[in-house]
Amino acid sequence: MATALLRCFVAGRYRDDLEGDLLEEWAAGRTAAWYWGQVMHAVCEHAGFVIRQQAMTCLAAALFFCGALWVIAPLTYPVMDWARATEPLRVMVLLGWLAGVPVILGGMAGVPERSRRVGAILIGAAFAWLTPVTSPFNFVVCDLCASPAGSGTPDALLYLTSAASALLAGLGAWTVRKLRPAFHTHFQENIP
Repeated sequence: MATALLRCFVAGRYRDDLEGDLLEEWAAGRTAAWYWGQVMHAVCEHAGFVIRQQAMTCLAAALFFCGALWVIAPLTYPVMDWARATEPLRVMVLLGWLAGVPVILGGMAGVPERSRRVGAILIGAAFAWLTPVTSPFNFVVCDLCASPAGSGTPDALLYLTSAASALLAGLGAWTVRKLRPAFHTHFQENIP
């Protein structure tokens, strides 16, 4: 799993060299905790590099997601009420809302961007999803995870939800980037 994180979040030749070195060290007797620590350090270092190189894209993505969430978040309460009314489908509706909103917003943010900026979009989404604007989405998490006794949702789960939402936004941007050449080719072939 750590190697998959490294491959996903660290780009270029540096990643291949680092992956080989880390695997050699691990095979030589380093612990799994050491390996995870090195991978997380590399991911954080690469995120800092992306923020420095793509600062404007990061800022634009964070502002886009904050603005979009500011508009979409109030719609969460009617969706929750509707989901409660359709009890057999409640979990599916709420999970669809929690996953669908970030994927669609990520796709919208990824349309004008080039591939190297998808990481900046993901970081911008992470910043936006950690703002108070996302509290209605946190209520959806509470609604999904609430026990019959009504105990609250742990803060760690809310942060995990924010991180998952940012990753889903990155997935939406990446998907649009991958599909764009196919649509471009299709439209060029079909336009007289």
